[in-house]
Amino acid sequence: MDRNIYKDLLSWKSDKKRKPLLIKGARQVGKTYILTAFGKNEFTNFHHFDFTKNKELKKIFEGSLDPLEIIKKIKIQYEININPEKDLIIFDEIQECPNALTALKYFCDDLNGSYIISSGSFLGVNLSSEAYPVGKIKTITLYPMSFFEFLEGLEKKLLLNEIIHGIKNNSISLTVHDKTFEYLKYYFITGGLPEVVQTFKDTCSDLANSFLKVRELQAEILDNYLNDMSKHAGKTNAVKIQSVFNNIPIQLARENKFNSKFVFKDVLPGRSNYQHLEDPILWLEKSGLIHKILICKKAELPLKAHTNHNKFKLYLFDIGLLGHMVGLEPKTIYNYSYGSYKGYFAENYVIQELAVSFNKDFYSWQEGTSEIEFLTAIAGEIIPIEVKAGINKKAKSLTVYLSRYHPNKSYLISGDQISLSNSGLSFLPLYATSLFSEI
Repeated sequence: MDRNIYKDLLSWKSDKKRKPLLIKGARQVGKTYILTAFGKNEFTNFHHFDFTKNKELKKIFEGSLDPLEIIKKIKIQYEININPEKDLIIFDEIQECPNALTALKYFCDDLNGSYIISSGSFLGVNLSSEAYPVGKIKTITLYPMSFFEFLEGLEKKLLLNEIIHGIKNNSISLTVHDKTFEYLKYYFITGGLPEVVQTFKDTCSDLANSFLKVRELQAEILDNYLNDMSKHAGKTNAVKIQSVFNNIPIQLARENKFNSKFVFKDVLPGRSNYQHLEDPILWLEKSGLIHKILICKKAELPLKAHTNHNKFKLYLFDIGLLGHMVGLEPKTIYNYSYGSYKGYFAENYVIQELAVSFNKDFYSWQEGTSEIEFLTAIAGEIIPIEVKAGINKKAKSLTVYLSRYHPNKSYLISGDQISLSNSGLSFLPLYATSLFSEI
């Protein structure tokens, strides 16, 4: 399946001053797939080494970390020929060998210009206590597939082109809108984990069976994540981390229209304050399994200066897993008949799309009883983004925000069609979230 990150890989390859590249991301987001595809398509020879499969590989990094010595040992161990000036070398699951992560520094210093890519799970790379090669590597984060990548994966390029063209021209036909929203609901069910998307693609001729297989696979993936927590955090800490993780879908459903934020009470038995949950939340954030959105009490630059470290919202990194964890049946999601939870579902989808598409910090805003789901700063301007799951464009909080701060640009993202305004307020359909900054 095509991924947007492929363009970044091509750019890295053509850079004469390239450093070793590290692709980070949660498990199951497709790191290995995209790197092997890149190797096959763009290099005459590429060599893929997986630290989880090759036990002998770790031993190569136990002695000298001199790059030429490492390559020589690899040649001997695997009886292969490697030309570091032309061949792509992939070190997969590098978090399993902290010495290899450290060695990237020396590849940068001593074999500058070689084609070295490593990939690693957030669970190991971000949580490693070993020396991190700061300034010696280029890092790219791979997230779950965006909605547009989902459409490309399903080979719906004609529909995708119509969406992009229509957004740019402020006009999308009802046929295109309705069909796109249908696929958006499929995406709400599958989420963006490539294996889940591929399963849906292979079985979607029978939707009932396809939805069943999707949920079975999501249950398996979720179990793997929970097992990883025990592996990397230890049994005691894993219980706390799992409690926070499992509590997020529940809290998103909690109807608290005034000053909504993540509530610490009852997440852990007998623990009711941030100090008890700070480490588990930080662990989940570093693992890439959640999005933590700080809440601003004022919409003034710098936004972070108007936040409190213990006042925030938490969202899951994948909308498909959210539906599975909260027990929403795929048919219910497809029928778009799950009451007020549609709003929280839409919020989680929007922040997932924003994280994939923009390398920026996003915040929420709350003053009094008014709340805007997301804020970000672009070119020195604060941009408010209100989210609605349905077609209702009435937004009391956004009206309060506009009258108080008078932004040049603002957005209401909803289930309705596109509509641009001369006042600077733009109405965008949910499926066009990734294009908001282009309007």
